[in-house]
Amino acid sequence: SVTWLGGGLHFSAAVAGGKVFTWGKAEECGHGLGESAPPILEPRAVEGLPEIRSLRCGGSHTLACSVAGDVFVWGCGLTYQLGNRPRDSANPADIDDDPTDELRPYRISSKQLDTRFVLLADGGAQHSVELAWEERYADPKVEAEKESQETAKAVLTTPAADESEPPAKKRATEPEANRVPAE
Repeated sequence: SVTWLGGGLHFSAAVAGGKVFTWGKAEECGHGLGESAPPILEPRAVEGLPEIRSLRCGGSHTLACSVAGDVFVWGCGLTYQLGNRPRDSANPADIDDDPTDELRPYRISSKQLDTRFVLLADGGAQHSVELAWEERYADPKVEAEKESQETAKAVLTTPAADESEPPAKKRATEPEANRVPAE
């Protein structure tokens, strides 16, 4: 059963039974084919991926989230949307290299994602974004106390309204005791 169907500018993709199927422009489909290859006209399984639970497509790239919480990407990477520089965050020797396209799925290596579970990854024309979870829940009492302290600090450090601001904005930012009733 197909659980997701979508596509980018020149390709289409689907998830069925934890496997990814793509078709369209060969170099963007994740099958290792270059731009001289003819288009893929029928859905074909992308090899080398673990079981996939979510899939999204950017303009010319694809992002797949595994059941283990890793992100795999492929397609056009000219604007760093594949997260493949550095290719290995533990050994960033290629950090200054220009990004490249990925003809096959590549697991993103990132210090920020190493200890997190990626819930969803998505992309646009020239970007990608991941929603990740640190596998821990916040303590509501601690979070409420932090928020209260931050609010108090913000109130104490709010600058006075600038004379160039419109009167309505000035009134909204003035302390209650200093307000002059509007006539």
